[in-house]
Amino acid sequence: MFSRLIMIIVPVLLFCLQCFAFDDEDSVVTDDSCSSLMNTHAAARIDNGDSIVYLYYNFSDSCPNYFYEIKPDEKKIMFTFVNTRPGLMVKDDTSRQINIGPVKTMSIREQIKDKNEGMLGLKAEYYYVTNMTLVFDPVIKSQEYLDIVEKDKTLSITLKWPKDKRERRKLYIMPHKKRPVLAAALVTVGVAGLACGGYFLWKFLDSEDDEDNSLDPLLPSHSGN
Repeated sequence: MFSRLIMIIVPVLLFCLQCFAFDDEDSVVTDDSCSSLMNTHAAARIDNGDSIVYLYYNFSDSCPNYFYEIKPDEKKIMFTFVNTRPGLMVKDDTSRQINIGPVKTMSIREQIKDKNEGMLGLKAEYYYVTNMTLVFDPVIKSQEYLDIVEKDKTLSITLKWPKDKRERRKLYIMPHKKRPVLAAALVTVGVAGLACGGYFLWKFLDSEDDEDNSLDPLLPSHSGN
């Protein structure tokens, strides 16, 4: 019985020691193959009356791995650059006004993440992440309307901003149109309806008074005796 108990306890103890073997060791953030976001630039040009918006991001090395997500409810597009840190020309955790076409602001924030987060028994391996948030108003409908190009050390984002609002609605999530003319017309019709109703009611009551007056007996007039 005792030997069976030992056979059960020993493997459990060994497993626990393996899981927590690295708890007393300091994990250091490494800068291996870490790129720097050196500079950002926003510009626009006019093409046949429509605006073309350009966003440029220059890195110290080749363009890093990245992914992005469009958040329509928040009117944001969020980019995440892996193994990347903000450079000296890029301020961390700040918001920059863009105000070109639909792009309103851009903010950059540095984070440190663990590659082995949630992996029991593995030593933490930290890496840098640079998150870039673009605030739109209105926000673009789909990633198919974003033209993203990687060339050498530069990542460029291009998007169209049509002059015609009908064309904009094809690319962007525009607010629903309010129809003030229709609303005003409905109000006018309502007021006119009330006025007409009041008029006809007044005429009806007035006609009743006339009918009552017409029913009064006509007494003959007599000449004085």
